[in-house]
Amino acid sequence: MIMLLFCLFQMMSSTCNRSVVLLLILSVVTFSNGDNSVHIYSKLQQYVTSSTLNWLPVNHYDPSKEIVIGGFQRVPNVETNGQDPMTKERAMFVCRVYHGGIWVAGSQIEGQNRCTVTLLGNFHSYERYELLENVENSARLSWIPWDKFHKIPTGAVAADTMFVARHVVSAEDDEEEEEAKNDSVSPSYTHYIGTLDHKDKLGTITYVKANGETGSKSKGEVLVESEPLYYDLRSVKLNLRRKHVIKNEPKILGEATIINSRDEPAKLAEAFGYTYNYSSYWGQGHAMIKALNTSIMLVNAWRSISNQEQQLT
Repeated sequence: MIMLLFCLFQMMSSTCNRSVVLLLILSVVTFSNGDNSVHIYSKLQQYVTSSTLNWLPVNHYDPSKEIVIGGFQRVPNVETNGQDPMTKERAMFVCRVYHGGIWVAGSQIEGQNRCTVTLLGNFHSYERYELLENVENSARLSWIPWDKFHKIPTGAVAADTMFVARHVVSAEDDEEEEEAKNDSVSPSYTHYIGTLDHKDKLGTITYVKANGETGSKSKGEVLVESEPLYYDLRSVKLNLRRKHVIKNEPKILGEATIINSRDEPAKLAEAFGYTYNYSSYWGQGHAMIKALNTSIMLVNAWRSISNQEQQLT
């Protein structure tokens, strides 16, 4: 850092200038090598990369993105003009921040630009974070009940070394919150989003409560992605206007010698057969797993065959 400042302000030698260029290049490379892939827990107890989920930096967010919702914040509406009070719900999105050398999952409330997490019993709130994106809404997600007497479910979504989890807010939690706040217009929550550390005791879910305190439970719900067994695409219509015809190459399919042994003209013909390989490639669909069996049915009820050996006569 001292060399970099000295070079920027003094520019005394070409060696120093080269040092400036080298340091700047290294910093750019380090910043651009971020991994936004989402890893899920496989049945072989290994982490595999999801093809339908993505960690989206908050500065790349736009309303067209599908962000995973982990709960809702209920805010009482006091401006009712004498009518019964109404409640407004705000979505709580799943997010993660880089804290203490690891990624920690938490929640971002709709309309707020901060991700709230907890680690080692401390509450933290960050403005730089990543949101869990469901790419084109193609992932099949569910919150699966879990407790310390059960294993991590297959397909559990990992924030890093820990898993995305949540605590279901009960009536007992609401009573504790009300006693601490003594405020009838404060928001309440359906869930608290946090992390599941399966290495802590037999497994512990930690989260941040409405009053800013941290909580932990040995049971809750874990976010799980269910992967498909195969794809079945129906009513597919081909866009023939965009078809591209490959230049034909003449090939000898067979040879035959026809001899007329009569003394008068005659119509002669000989039939022979040949085999050929028929194949079709449909490309890679968005957010689809590679090398997974796929069935395609066209609008005319004709089912596509990707690869087959056929014989004609």
